[in-house]
Amino acid sequence: MHIFIKNKLNYILIFIWLTVVLTAVLHHEVWFDVALSYLFVKEHTLKDILLEMGHLEVHPPLWYLTVYPFVKFWGCKLPVVQVIAFVFTFLSVCFFCFKSRFNFLIKVLFLFSSGMTYLIPVIGKNYALIPLFIFILADIYPKRLQKPVLYAFTIAVLSQIHALMWGFCAICSLLFFAEIIQFHFSNYKLNKRLKINVKQIISVVILLLDFMYLHFLFEAFVTGNINDISLNGIQLKIQDFITMIPLNIGIPEGFECYLFIALSLILFLIIFMISKKSLIILLFSVLFMEAVVSIFLAGVPAQKMYVAILFLIFSCQICEKKNKITDISKDIILSVLLAVLFFNPPFYKVIKDEIQNYSSNQMEMQKYLLPNLNENEKILLYVDDINCELFYLPYLTDIKKTNIEKFKTETVNNGYLDEYISNNHNDIKYIIIPDNINQNLQYPYVKVFQAPKNKVTAVNICNPELNGYTIYMRVK
Repeated sequence: MHIFIKNKLNYILIFIWLTVVLTAVLHHEVWFDVALSYLFVKEHTLKDILLEMGHLEVHPPLWYLTVYPFVKFWGCKLPVVQVIAFVFTFLSVCFFCFKSRFNFLIKVLFLFSSGMTYLIPVIGKNYALIPLFIFILADIYPKRLQKPVLYAFTIAVLSQIHALMWGFCAICSLLFFAEIIQFHFSNYKLNKRLKINVKQIISVVILLLDFMYLHFLFEAFVTGNINDISLNGIQLKIQDFITMIPLNIGIPEGFECYLFIALSLILFLIIFMISKKSLIILLFSVLFMEAVVSIFLAGVPAQKMYVAILFLIFSCQICEKKNKITDISKDIILSVLLAVLFFNPPFYKVIKDEIQNYSSNQMEMQKYLLPNLNENEKILLYVDDINCELFYLPYLTDIKKTNIEKFKTETVNNGYLDEYISNNHNDIKYIIIPDNINQNLQYPYVKVFQAPKNKVTAVNICNPELNGYTIYMRVK
């Protein structure tokens, strides 16, 4: 009877989560960098994704490989990335409800935080793959020496989702190697002979091959993507390490932020008392993640920082029961910490803002541009990096590359745009220029659309800084 009631509560929890998140997904407008992953898959071959991804993108290729068959084989449109993210998060929620050892209150607070109701399932990025596999790894962890291949394979999968997972996967692998060596050493001392375990050998090979491939990707990526690796630059960023996670998740600076930090430190101490390995995994993973964000990644959106909460959940899950005092203390502190997270920002406010600000100027622009663009006409876009075109055209993923022309900021600011257009292009129908650079376009181009700064409030927890833009059209 008790098991039935427990499962019944889980089903109710999953149903409520499903209703809330589906509502948000159906009212969400795809972000430009989410559209970027779709375009990468659409415009590149499987070989490019596997061998050239280090030159093309920050992330390992698993997310692109997941999207690949839906785009290439079945011809799915842009919203498929949201569907994939939602399905994987839904599976992770089911797995967490039925397989984790947490009490019902912790499940509610965790699953209805802004991370698990919006940042991961709704936005539709590669982060959506992380929860399922990190929960699976936590479930396998107690049986890792009995199921070494499955454990190693799950670590390898996590490492291929996002660069922020590399520290977590590295420390799990190193501890696993040490445990295998200790196991064989103890066995040798007892039996005076070495016993070959084929499964453990295969698991080591899997992790070594995974490391070699990641090293290949990292070498290709690192040369052109470091922000500031100087000693002074790193020192300046280390000063902000202590508040990086709570502030960027959405917890306001002040009492709640420092309460979150204090609770985290207390929880670290309790985890240390229960399981030193769990604390080593947690600390190394979080510090590595913050170092990657500081040195390599310019922006710190909330979904990046929420990965640290997943590390915390993993470490608490793998803690073996020691005694009632430490176990109860761990659950109480974790509950209070998740309660702070639950209300900062509250999921219901995020979802409400998402619904109220569903249709943006970008969607209206799409409806205007697509029907009026012939095959031999072009859109001229301001660019300064690989992502730029998608700041303005996240929905125009069906436009061919030949229909898009790009120009640099200095071209406009130095007054060369008119000359550039008149000398080189008579086939440019639309010109899209951000409002923060000089504009002096004259006939035959007239202003047809002006979009103010993005007013979507639901994504403010990620602090987007998107400028307004103006569309000019060539008239006859």
